[in-house]
Amino acid sequence: MGAHAELGPSSAHRWVHCPGSVALVAKAPPDEGGAAATAGQANHALADHVLRGGSMAKKIEHEGYVYTVDDRTNVSTYLAALMPYTTDPNWYEAERLIPLPFVEDGCFGTIDFTHFDPKTGILTVIDYKSGATPVYAKGNHQLRLYGLGVLLAIELVERVTGVRLGIMQPLSSPDIHWEEWDDVDAFRALAEFYHQHALEARAPDAPLVVGSQCKWCPARSICPLQYAIGASDMALMPPVQPLVLHELEDTDLAVLFRSLKAFEAWADKIKAEVRTRLELGASIPGCTLMGKPNPTKREWVNDAAIQWIATSFPPEIGIKLVRPVSITDAEKITKLPPGVTIDVPTSRAIKFNDPGPLDKGPPLLDFQPLDLPSDLV
Repeated sequence: MGAHAELGPSSAHRWVHCPGSVALVAKAPPDEGGAAATAGQANHALADHVLRGGSMAKKIEHEGYVYTVDDRTNVSTYLAALMPYTTDPNWYEAERLIPLPFVEDGCFGTIDFTHFDPKTGILTVIDYKSGATPVYAKGNHQLRLYGLGVLLAIELVERVTGVRLGIMQPLSSPDIHWEEWDDVDAFRALAEFYHQHALEARAPDAPLVVGSQCKWCPARSICPLQYAIGASDMALMPPVQPLVLHELEDTDLAVLFRSLKAFEAWADKIKAEVRTRLELGASIPGCTLMGKPNPTKREWVNDAAIQWIATSFPPEIGIKLVRPVSITDAEKITKLPPGVTIDVPTSRAIKFNDPGPLDKGPPLLDFQPLDLPSDLV
């Protein structure tokens, strides 16, 4: 497990969807990773060790990380899934460093496992994920970049008739999840797609875009968009650019679905900010304060009032206070004497005026830089 290229496969989901993140990550504090990353690197090293003929039982640790029973089970499950592809050592390779010049000069990636069948012409590329968060093969930019790198290299000497891209994740499933390409020309054409995205990421004015890629972004702590909408603690925020739900990949839609609570929390923050500004006299399109002050909560104004209510009932009427009483209850029993008052906060309700369909008027809440589609308003 070596260094990572700035526009490498492992970060492709981020720089494809947020080109401005590349420059921002370069300014961010170093990402030292955590325990999960350390375990992942160690598990990859153990798998590579066994695939090269080493003994799993004799390898106790990797760079100070001591393998657990769970680690060995994880790696064993991965290796078992590779067995159909490891019968001939001349046609498979583990932990292969591959150049990716079609992205940009100097770009590279390290592929966990590659196999080529000279009889059928099928190229197989498998990425090993040792963590528990589900990762899918379909639409996976990292996996596609690996496949393109191997395809462009192997085509120099072999005829490739199909490409199979797989994710093997023992903690998610004992089976390999596949994305298969029978049209090699169509798959090869993706190289230009990634090249254009790389050019956009290197542009001086590359835009920042909020989305699912923000969750693991190393520059999250310094990203201005995270603070612009006041929700830097959310795993996924509504996108700054318009979002068409029916065009989303299944995996991205799943991320949105799991983030509904985050969206609701984000909406509550907007409502609270609207209320605060309206009460301070601001004019916000589509929002108005309604009605007269609403005494939703009343409190005793001082200790004297509390003392009075506690001592004002004559013994002959048979009332004994066993707990503090509310102002409303006290008023039902007796009248407050002169000089004893209660505090009535001036809280007012907010009405969000509905201007009709969004194509006939402005959004209900028109905040910048957000431009929410009707699906999310």
